Amino acid sequence: MKDVRITYGPPGCGKTTDLMNVIDKEIEDGTLPEKIAFVSFTRKAAQEAIDRAMDRFNLNSGQLDNFRTLHSLAYYHLGLNNNDVMTRAHWREVGELLGVKFSGYANVEEGLPTGSDKGDLMLQILSLARNRRITLKQQFYEVAPDNIDWREMALFQGTLVAYKRDKCLWDFTDMLERFHYECEPINADVAIIDEAQDLSKLQWEMARHAFRNSKRIRISGDDEQAIFTWAGADSSIMLSFKGTERVLSQSYRIPKAVHHLAAEISNRIKYKKEKIWAPREEVGAVYRTNDINQIDYSEGTWLLLARNTYFLNRFKEAIDQVGVPYTFRRENSIEPSHVAAIYSWQTLLKGDHITAEQAQAVFDNIKIGQGLARGSRKTEFDRPVYSLEELREMGLYVKAVPWFDALTMIPVAQREYYRACLRSGEDLRRPPRIHIDTVHGVKGGEADNVVLMTDMSYRTYKQYTDSNSAARQDEEHKVFYVAITRAKNTLYIVNPFTKFWYDGLY
Repeated sequence: MKDVRITYGPPGCGKTTDLMNVIDKEIEDGTLPEKIAFVSFTRKAAQEAIDRAMDRFNLNSGQLDNFRTLHSLAYYHLGLNNNDVMTRAHWREVGELLGVKFSGYANVEEGLPTGSDKGDLMLQILSLARNRRITLKQQFYEVAPDNIDWREMALFQGTLVAYKRDKCLWDFTDMLERFHYECEPINADVAIIDEAQDLSKLQWEMARHAFRNSKRIRISGDDEQAIFTWAGADSSIMLSFKGTERVLSQSYRIPKAVHHLAAEISNRIKYKKEKIWAPREEVGAVYRTNDINQIDYSEGTWLLLARNTYFLNRFKEAIDQVGVPYTFRRENSIEPSHVAAIYSWQTLLKGDHITAEQAQAVFDNIKIGQGLARGSRKTEFDRPVYSLEELREMGLYVKAVPWFDALTMIPVAQREYYRACLRSGEDLRRPPRIHIDTVHGVKGGEADNVVLMTDMSYRTYKQYTDSNSAARQDEEHKVFYVAITRAKNTLYIVNPFTKFWYDGLY
């Protein structure tokens, strides 16, 4: 009989550390690392497990071949390579056949189709039906998209199936489906399933087959943080498992003020596993504001979150005025080559030497004819270090002026932005302290401070307020539960500026 244990990990309760302790105990008891499998929903969680295991147990990556997302695990054991998988070029061809456009992407680690063009939406509907193990027609009429009719959807499915068959290509959902039929169960004594609340029915089917011969199954997750229903996640499957249960009961992230608000949202969630967990001793703070421009962003780390993507530009506009480096949906506001050129030029002005790589960055960011001789851009930097005088012999003739006058290839607006950041005392070489994203985009993350918009898109609001389904309403409660529990110290709730907003924080 299998030894099945389920661990529920509320926000900030050390779930990853707990899983590392499970691996530690297994290795201590004689289980070979190669006989341990660790799967997760996101690449971030899988990579964190690999990094911690390698560091903590002095292992190499070759001993952790089964530490992956489920899509990556299927890809690996099916023996696929990049030539076997649908690429952007292939999706463009499918789009040309059907007269639709694809702008999103998916990767082999997580396999989630994204994008908002018609082709993307059709692929999302098809993938969702397959992940939920329901018919395409059932999924289509649940979603009822305004710009797609059923005949188009059926044609899309048929065309895609025929295209993949003729080209001998796989998409990411194919990998999950075909693993069950084409791969033997994985040779692992212990199987650890992380982020279990986010797995779809199809992923659970794959996991059950993959770990059919495993002696010990360790499942970890939190159904109240299940916010990927849109991708087919079904947290009820985790709740249905029979085994020894426990709850990690101490949060190392959440202060008391945020915990109190999280408990109020949790009480609104009807279908859940009841869990009691305690906050940190620190009180923290929850503020409500009408103006995100009045918040002081000068210290600490920040997550600026919204329920829907198009609200994020308000955050971007505010932070652009402050003059602080940030990421916007994971895209860095700071261009690395610009930063290298700025600090390298300042080093040269001090009379110090810079490396060949830094010299290349300087040459790349000065316009030909405005400080750089024609043909100098192709200079080969074959010495370890260079002085300003040596670079002048190689075609650099700009005067010893400040970087913002010398580096003329950097657009003027970008130069002004960098100057504002430097005046604010920011070090452009460090990772940004501020991250702007949707709640779904930062799941698993945390920051000293969280600023959360309560507004929703009209469509999200209508689904939340008009639905007779408690499960559908639970989805929105979980989204905002996840959002506020990213805060380690301070939570700022932005009062709504539209008619469509989440009322569970008031």
